[in-house]
Amino acid sequence: MKNRMAVGLIALTALAVCSASAATARRKSPKSPVAPQAVKPQRSSVASGTPSRSTRLVSVDTIRLLRESDAGKQLETEIKQEVQEFEGYFNRVKTDLVSEKQSLAKQTDILSKKAFEEKQQELAAKERDMQREIESKRDSLAMSIQRRQMNLRDEQLKVANERLAIEGWDVMVEKSAPFLLGMSDNVDVTNVVLPEVNKAFQAKTTESSNPITDAPVAA
Repeated sequence: MKNRMAVGLIALTALAVCSASAATARRKSPKSPVAPQAVKPQRSSVASGTPSRSTRLVSVDTIRLLRESDAGKQLETEIKQEVQEFEGYFNRVKTDLVSEKQSLAKQTDILSKKAFEEKQQELAAKERDMQREIESKRDSLAMSIQRRQMNLRDEQLKVANERLAIEGWDVMVEKSAPFLLGMSDNVDVTNVVLPEVNKAFQAKTTESSNPITDAPVAA
């Protein structure tokens, strides 16, 4: 059980620690916002033959938004705290099991063979129950982490798309998307989107901390 629980704990800890830093290896120093690069216009297929206007293509690094935004940093802190609490629970369970096994081993000469075997079976059943409980808590925590990360990503993409409409960008792609073989930093507008993401988060935080109360009814 010790090895299986340890493997599960390591996997969960890795998930939490890497949740906001999956792209650290390819991270570059932030650059000042630059004008999005225009894609060379293609000749229109209409009969007039008039070329279409330039398409404004930009990219956004959603991993960087998750890692560097105020909301992302807050979520990372919450995740680390929850993982530490799980580690504490895991260590307590492991310590209790080791203690009970040692205590039973000392009763070899005291208990009858039948009584000793019954104690062993009880301890083995308890160990299996604890293992199932640990696995359940680990899976629940992992799902909770993933769900909150996805919800935050959706909120940030909404802000990015609002910015797309304001700036007049035509196409916005994920900078870290695996199907892109290469991309110039000239089209990266993450520095433009990141402040807007933080503004939206601060507005949401302020609204939640100052709920609107109903006005008193006049007598």
